[in-house]
Amino acid sequence: MDKHKKNNTDKNSTLATTSISHSKQPLTALLVDDRPFILVAESQLLSQFGFYVVTANSAAEALELLEHSPVDFVITDIEMPDIRGDELAYMIHEKYPKMPIIAVTSSNLMELSINAKARFHKVFSKPLTKEKMSFFTFKQPKEKNMVPTQIKVVEGPNGRRIYLGAAFPGIYFTVREAELALFLPDYKYHEIAATMNVSCRTTEYYATNMKKKLRCENKRHLIYVLKHSGLLEQLKLVIDITYLLDKVVAK
Repeated sequence: MDKHKKNNTDKNSTLATTSISHSKQPLTALLVDDRPFILVAESQLLSQFGFYVVTANSAAEALELLEHSPVDFVITDIEMPDIRGDELAYMIHEKYPKMPIIAVTSSNLMELSINAKARFHKVFSKPLTKEKMSFFTFKQPKEKNMVPTQIKVVEGPNGRRIYLGAAFPGIYFTVREAELALFLPDYKYHEIAATMNVSCRTTEYYATNMKKKLRCENKRHLIYVLKHSGLLEQLKLVIDITYLLDKVVAK
């Protein structure tokens, strides 16, 4: 732990407090937000600038990652359950005092306390955009940045599950949930039920599980996350639903 702390501190002592620039190797950004679809959007944005990205959906997970993974800078939400982003920034600086930390918030920037703002190098309103990223100094690395977001099929004692990748750490879909995800944007529950040869109640149960896993408020929100995170396109590569297509009920 001490060795890691020293490595993180030394590594970040060369970074300016108001800008972050690339060295020969891609810098590593730690993104912290309790909403998975925000992590996906910000990961995709940062990867476009050549950063390597790791994500955490809570302050506690972020602190654990910092213990085991070298990180160059942190971008965190402020309004999070359990530990707020400004509290997280304080805890990080206790161990890594020169770590650059950027905040993004959905709150009115004018309403943030001076004490909260003082814990960050910069505070942005959501969403994080390319224009706001002009705060950083960028030099694209020659190496192609590879962000580990690919989903994969995992065989287990209870059958196959679909791991949703680094953008959704620790989250798995069952095969049936993954099949439902592919139909959900275009069909109603009763149509999907007939296609999948299950009851309408079962399809709603699968959807409820998916909403809980992705922290979505409703079906519309779930579809938004599935589409904009790239999950749908990746699920099409690992889930075969051709055997169901001849049963699809016309809308």
